[in-house]
Amino acid sequence: MLQTLGIHPSQLLINIVSFLILFFLLKKVLFAPINGVLEDRAERIKADRDEAVRLRDEAAANQAMLEQRLGNIEAEARDRMQAAERDARAVREQLLEEARGERDKVVQAGIAELRREREKLLTEVRDLVADLSMAAAAKIVERELDINAHRALIDDIVEHGVK
Repeated sequence: MLQTLGIHPSQLLINIVSFLILFFLLKKVLFAPINGVLEDRAERIKADRDEAVRLRDEAAANQAMLEQRLGNIEAEARDRMQAAERDARAVREQLLEEARGERDKVVQAGIAELRREREKLLTEVRDLVADLSMAAAAKIVERELDINAHRALIDDIVEHGVK
């Protein structure tokens, strides 16, 4: 049957043996190094994937840690701002108290100064009235006057003072 097809069994056998020899030679010379390169590449790809997974996990852990630190920093900043506000309020109250104290001292000093001035003016008025009375009495004693002259003399003394 092979002969009717034009195939000679001896040639077929030689071709099969040649093919097998060529296959084994190619397997040793060409396929082995290519398989080695493909295996190395597969190992590198697997290592790269493992490294990528490790880096992704590490990045996620770092992100979680940074978010926690950021939360802590924000809480600390809030606490510091609240403390600064409390301190500012305390300082403001202290300054207000000091200002009120100073104001009270100034008011008391002003009142005391006004009282001294009043007493001084009252003393001067008393002295002036006493001087005027003495001068009027002296002038009245010097001359005897009638009522009209007496009033004119007092009016003159009050108006122009004692000379």
